[in-house]
Amino acid sequence: MNNSVRTEQFINSLSGSGVFSKLLGQLSSGVWAQLFHSKRMKVVGMIALVALFLVYKHRQKGYKKVFKDTEQNRKLFEWLKPVLDGYSPTWYLPFAVMQIVRGVRNRGFLVKFEKQHVTLSDGGELLLEWNPSRYSAMPAETPIVAFVLGAAGVSSDSYCKILTRKVLEKGWRIVILNRVGFNFTHIKSHRFISKNEHQDFHEALLKIKEIFSQAPIYMMGVSAGANNTCRYLGNFPSPPVEAAVSISNPFNIGRISFYMKHHFLTNLFSKIIARETRSLYRFHRGNPIFSKMVVKDGDLEELEQQLDKKSLTCWRLDKMVTSKISGHDSIFDYYNNISCEFVLQDIKIPLLVISNMEDPVCIKESIPIEKLFSNENILSIIFHRGGHIEYLSGWNEDFYAFNIALRYFESFEQKRAEKAAKEAESVPEN
Repeated sequence: MNNSVRTEQFINSLSGSGVFSKLLGQLSSGVWAQLFHSKRMKVVGMIALVALFLVYKHRQKGYKKVFKDTEQNRKLFEWLKPVLDGYSPTWYLPFAVMQIVRGVRNRGFLVKFEKQHVTLSDGGELLLEWNPSRYSAMPAETPIVAFVLGAAGVSSDSYCKILTRKVLEKGWRIVILNRVGFNFTHIKSHRFISKNEHQDFHEALLKIKEIFSQAPIYMMGVSAGANNTCRYLGNFPSPPVEAAVSISNPFNIGRISFYMKHHFLTNLFSKIIARETRSLYRFHRGNPIFSKMVVKDGDLEELEQQLDKKSLTCWRLDKMVTSKISGHDSIFDYYNNISCEFVLQDIKIPLLVISNMEDPVCIKESIPIEKLFSNENILSIIFHRGGHIEYLSGWNEDFYAFNIALRYFESFEQKRAEKAAKEAESVPEN
């Protein structure tokens, strides 16, 4: 197929008609070449091309669905379909990186969290952050969304504040599950980014369930937090969680880290993440427990010099520090251990997975389609467009993936309500 035929098919696919065929005919006859001879027409032509590109990008707002054809999945998909079809990527942000830049900006509103420290079995502490402040006084059956942040994320990040506001609008509660030693909390044991870090989540969730026994817990994670969420669910097949959502999951951390260091744009993201993680490590460097974990053999000052390099990426940081902290023999053992891709088959609760084809961080090549499809508990939606975790939609640049996630949880709330109504009907009147 020659280039002119490809071009005609491409433009016709945008218009849905054969109008552009006539324009191409004129173009080939040289009429348009004469028109674009003037500077003014060149400008008009460039504007027209940009407009066509934006139309093309805007029409790529569909999605692919990947799930086993079970009754539960069919019902869940039908429940989600109206909100899935409502996703309309912000038209003036045609590139994923533009969505990311717009997504990280401060939205200008303040969200305060109530802190709760959970003591773990090894003597360490995990920080929970609750909202609203009256969370403990809410009705006993009020749902709880347990949210796991992205790499080096904190509760003041824009996406966390936006999700918190959306949860509050539903009258629910949200609790941020911080990893041990993250969000600048002090390390009190050797279980910091450990091989069994998912045990920390389990103990914290059991503690929450013990206090709020009548409340359903729904779990959600974004980016690295999505990986940690799925890793937890794969290692604990019977968690105190009703359902979960994974948004922009890397699935295989090693593949993503290696890819990021070899491509210009993703290398910038890798350096940003590495710098944020480095600041966390420096916060702990005065802690003797941390120092022993990092420097078993060698000089701490030499390590500091390596960490100061501008070329520091996630791969380099994980090789020099993170893999040692976690007790692995090599960076490859570390990546294999923390990647949820290898435990997806063991997830036993309903899980919604949201990804997109344009994500420059969690690339589409890393989405394990076959493994997602093989687990009947997983319903996966892959959008054609999006940022990283942003999925900005409409003029108001709404974080649309959170709308889908909360809609998913609402389906289980509806089931709970229907079950309660049937039980109430079955109780004999006195």
